[in-house]
Amino acid sequence: MWVQGPPGTHGPVPGLIMRWVRGPSGAWRALTVFYLEEQETLVQQWLDASMLTPVADQTRR
Repeated sequence: MWVQGPPGTHGPVPGLIMRWVRGPSGAWRALTVFYLEEQETLVQQWLDASMLTPVADQTRR
């Protein structure tokens, strides 16, 4: 999947989903792992599903 990175980073960046959970409001969140090349940093972070894009969707654009 593609991750829309944190503010100030060039994105989207490729990432992996490690786990999905549904919050109390019913919204999905994913535990993700992605690499920020410009900062040379590997990030593990919970993100809202709205910040993620399936690879297949990105290649159609």
